[in-house]
Amino acid sequence: MKSFQMEYQKAVDAHPIPNDLFTKTKASMRDHEPRSRKNRWGVLVPVFTLAVLGTVSAAAYGVYRFTQPYYQPRINDSLPVAISQNAGAAVGKTDTNQNLSITILKSLCDNQKLYLSLKVKSTDGKPLQESSEFRKSQLMRQRFAQSTLKIDGKEYECNLFRTDHASVPDQASFELMATGDFTAMNGKSVLLNLKDFIDEVETCEDADFLFQNLGQLYASVTPEQPQNFFRTGLFEVYADKSLIAPSWTIPAGSQKIRFSNQFPNAYIDNVGFHKTGEFDAQSNTFYISIVPGSKSQIPELKKLCFQNLETMQPVPFEDSIITGNGIEKAGYSSQEEYQKAWEQEQNRKLSYHNGRVVIALSTFLDNGAESADCTVADLSRYRIVKNYKTETVVRYSGAWKIPFTLHFQDTSRSFTPNKSFQTAGGVEVTIQKISLSDISLSFSGKYKSAASSNDLLKSELSTNQIK
Repeated sequence: MKSFQMEYQKAVDAHPIPNDLFTKTKASMRDHEPRSRKNRWGVLVPVFTLAVLGTVSAAAYGVYRFTQPYYQPRINDSLPVAISQNAGAAVGKTDTNQNLSITILKSLCDNQKLYLSLKVKSTDGKPLQESSEFRKSQLMRQRFAQSTLKIDGKEYECNLFRTDHASVPDQASFELMATGDFTAMNGKSVLLNLKDFIDEVETCEDADFLFQNLGQLYASVTPEQPQNFFRTGLFEVYADKSLIAPSWTIPAGSQKIRFSNQFPNAYIDNVGFHKTGEFDAQSNTFYISIVPGSKSQIPELKKLCFQNLETMQPVPFEDSIITGNGIEKAGYSSQEEYQKAWEQEQNRKLSYHNGRVVIALSTFLDNGAESADCTVADLSRYRIVKNYKTETVVRYSGAWKIPFTLHFQDTSRSFTPNKSFQTAGGVEVTIQKISLSDISLSFSGKYKSAASSNDLLKSELSTNQIK
């Protein structure tokens, strides 16, 4: 145990820990949306870590840094293909309501996790998603408003997400996952309850961009060199003060490039690339400096964003892409006080623009991007649009109930190490039991510290998270 702890700590020390780790974690858990991109830089901390490791330094044991865009061009099931294709029991049960048919193709279960493979099809031939010039469904965030399983009188909440690419417009594949104690559930009757098929659509509007794409714009200007950018402060603050992640912005230029008929007399005076982001995770970002034609144009100019011309996917822009966080989370008496200080810091950084409006393309936020780093070659795939929004649509309203019998052979094995160790935060942890199968791993035990004692803790990880 000591050897493992030392090796794990050595690996963890290579990753810096933001001061607002727990704020980000709680927000991520509250949103509860798989592969969401609401926050550009994500931090996932298992429930076990939150329960046991009570300090920022100790929380390093559970940090996972996103090094690729949240939305990947390829969407994978959470189970490895070798398992999902060769294990489980065929079900073949269907319910149809409100022009939507739902079929359970297969179930896969062990003593603690239950997976269902679902096929969803519109019976009227209508597409299950939108894809037009200014409206694009987010396939990964399609879901049912309610998804539960009822087994032996007990109800289990489920996580459900889409796993296909919409190559067949009126069909979709979903994976459903439930967690619980399924030890004696083989042969039991199960009822799947689903309600209201929900779609999340990203939208934007035409900004009457005068160039075919950003690449054509870039070819018509002299770009600013990175060494001439202004350092405006810190992008992120770390407990380890030796870790520095600056925030940057582009200086004013002398060029006058008209870019839109919707903004008379406004012009682009400078463009350029600079890396921005957290320490050791910066990505190349394309900055555009705009001089308004009048002060009244500024609110509308601040609504400018981007669009991927190959996928027609809107790509958001917000000031925090440039400014970051940059202030200590600690030392404030309330969330309101901290929020006020954060806004003041952001406004201070934006004051470097001196009346200009600066927008920036981060391909990190585009699910169709080829790389998290924006390059000159990428610019031909994007244009400027405006008014990025997300819209939640109830695509099919109704309820679907599908009964089936659960069949599985539990391959789980249990180990009882009863090993104890102490975290860097002084919490004593005892691992009492570990359960392992083809599709899941869990461990349980107890912890005690000055604040609490002998509370049961559990954490569960799917197999693709295990190295």
